[in-house]
Amino acid sequence: MQKSADVVIIGAGIIGLSIGYELSRRKFGKIVIIEKEIMPGLGETSKATGGIRLQFSSEFNIRLSLISLKRFLSFKEEYGWPINFQQNGYLFLAYSNNELQLLRDGQKVQFD
Repeated sequence: MQKSADVVIIGAGIIGLSIGYELSRRKFGKIVIIEKEIMPGLGETSKATGGIRLQFSSEFNIRLSLISLKRFLSFKEEYGWPINFQQNGYLFLAYSNNELQLLRDGQKVQFD
């Protein structure tokens, strides 16, 4: 059993494994991923709906989602197997002019 690591990641869901993968690709050192479930992806990742939401009130979250979308669209080319990703979209309703403006501001970030 390994007793030391350069990085310890807690959780072998999509985020933990993605971080581990990227650090490994960059030859960051010894990486250990700890998971409480019997298999990777059975925690919070298994409860996700599978959508990639791009509309947020935070520019940071929008940009992070755009990076994720790019990864999903190129998954087969990068990792060697298809994931059956389909873009179906979301519907957001604004109940006030202020909410409508927030949605429009977020949309601008998506297309700049």
